[in-house]
Amino acid sequence: MRMIRQIAPQKRNKNRCNISDEDGFLTSLSVETVLRYHLKEGMQVSDELLEEMKQEDTVKYAKEIGVAYVAYAPRTKRQLEQHLAKKGIDAHSIAQAVEMLEKYSYLDDAAYVREFVRSYGEKLGAGAMRQKLMERGVSRQVIEENLQLSQEGQQAAALALAQKLQRKYADQPEQKRRQKMFAALARRGFSYDDIRAALGELGEEDELF
Repeated sequence: MRMIRQIAPQKRNKNRCNISDEDGFLTSLSVETVLRYHLKEGMQVSDELLEEMKQEDTVKYAKEIGVAYVAYAPRTKRQLEQHLAKKGIDAHSIAQAVEMLEKYSYLDDAAYVREFVRSYGEKLGAGAMRQKLMERGVSRQVIEENLQLSQEGQQAAALALAQKLQRKYADQPEQKRRQKMFAALARRGFSYDDIRAALGELGEEDELF
């Protein structure tokens, strides 16, 4: 058993308290947890109860951090897990936070893919979008099930970018301009066929294919 010698609000975070016993600092807990367990100075607590309070408090903290993180911008499950891990939160608490956010649809990788397409479908090719989504931790299956791109849309996006590139490299020799345009479109993840169609539309395909 341990006797709580002091319960003191933190200077930088008034919503948390530092708990100390006769040997010094024990742990920090939220004010909510302190009130929930009716903790008082002079109270005896077991190591088991102390661990239970710390775990409950960490889960609550993980959920609060998670809500703030996904509220700022859409996130994938992997991004949230990595963010919480960097905060030093244990795996069990992370799993609890993720489960809660998925339950209330604040975290949904399928929805994330669909929103990603709406945001970048006119700027990137399918290849680049797949790569970026995988880098964010979305599974290949979820990507393929939700990456709905029309052929017409991809061709229009490739053409729009090709037009900008044509103006950008207008002062370059023809062959060098075409090579730079092709490379830039390829880096954006457009397919060979879409690139060829876009450059052909602009009269830039000669001597390149």
